[in-house]
Amino acid sequence: MSQVSTEFPNRWMEEFGLKRYRQGQSGLLHELVARKFGAGVADEVSSLLGRKLESARIHLVSTAVIECETAEEFLGRVRRELGG
Repeated sequence: MSQVSTEFPNRWMEEFGLKRYRQGQSGLLHELVARKFGAGVADEVSSLLGRKLESARIHLVSTAVIECETAEEFLGRVRRELGG
């Protein structure tokens, strides 16, 4: 009997699931930034994040939301850390 490989479908589902998870994180982060600093700031941060939805980048922005008091402080930090 022949054996069917399930490696590709499993790997694809893992990558798809991870991508969807990070997109969900990014959406939530956008909402939090908009709530604390305004929609314009949230849009700029989304633009800075772009399609690079690595966990480390999302973590940097999440931490800045908590630690920064003003939109100016927040944007300055995010721009520095994300290279924007």
